[in-house]
Amino acid sequence: MFRHPNLNTNKGTFDDVTFNTKVDQSIRYFNVPALKNKEDALNLLLQKITNETVEQTVGSKIRKIYFTVGSIAAAACIALFFVYSFFLVETHTGTNQSSSNVVFLPDNSRVFLADGATVTVSHLFNQRNVKLEGEAYFEVKKGSDFYVKTNEGGVLVIGTRFSVNSSNQSLLVHCFEGVVGVDYNKQKVKISEGVQFSGMNKTSNIVEDNNIGYPGFALFNYSCENKHLNELWPLVEQYFGVEIENVSSTPESFTGSFHTGNVQEVIDIVCTSMKISYEVIDEDVVRIK
Repeated sequence: MFRHPNLNTNKGTFDDVTFNTKVDQSIRYFNVPALKNKEDALNLLLQKITNETVEQTVGSKIRKIYFTVGSIAAAACIALFFVYSFFLVETHTGTNQSSSNVVFLPDNSRVFLADGATVTVSHLFNQRNVKLEGEAYFEVKKGSDFYVKTNEGGVLVIGTRFSVNSSNQSLLVHCFEGVVGVDYNKQKVKISEGVQFSGMNKTSNIVEDNNIGYPGFALFNYSCENKHLNELWPLVEQYFGVEIENVSSTPESFTGSFHTGNVQEVIDIVCTSMKISYEVIDEDVVRIK
């Protein structure tokens, strides 16, 4: 009796049932070729059964590979989504404490939030765009296009100072410096320094208003008494995003108050009252002598 080398003699398994079924079907519809003896015919029959089983096994393995690869890809997409949501996107909310309402963007631009306003910032590829709800003041560094998206429209700039108020189904944009592009109700307009855009109920209006100063929530409001310079300068650095190199040996402390949005004005007040000099190295670095 001939025994095929791949024949499994175990009983009672699913593979045995499948195999036995194939054997039964192969034998039932198998015709012994002419000029073949019984031994050759049996070997031919067993070879046919084995080939069918191997083909089915290979197909199953390929389907499993596709399923595994697809599962890994899906898991990777889900993981990237959570990484993006939790680590690459930040949402900040303004409070009634102005010192905590300054948000520095990846390009070192600054956003000042009014009480209750929220700004969503993406750190992916250093994108220069934010989502705003409420009122905010922006000081944008020059570079590629910077876009502020709101529920009522959008504001496009390159490098400038401006404020945006998107609330109560209205959009109010005031340009303090440079040029600002406003996108509202399928209308695109540009406004320059001292010009204000207002949109409400799908109608818009542009007026000149040079009397508008810094928004109150964007001002550095701080009072101190006998504050040593080594304690004062870090507060100024944190708020304005500048670097102050204090090489002065003046041991005196400062007493006074600030109500301004200009860092040079803060430095002028301190240095003039204490009779010390300073040097502006560049727009972000000041040296106290």
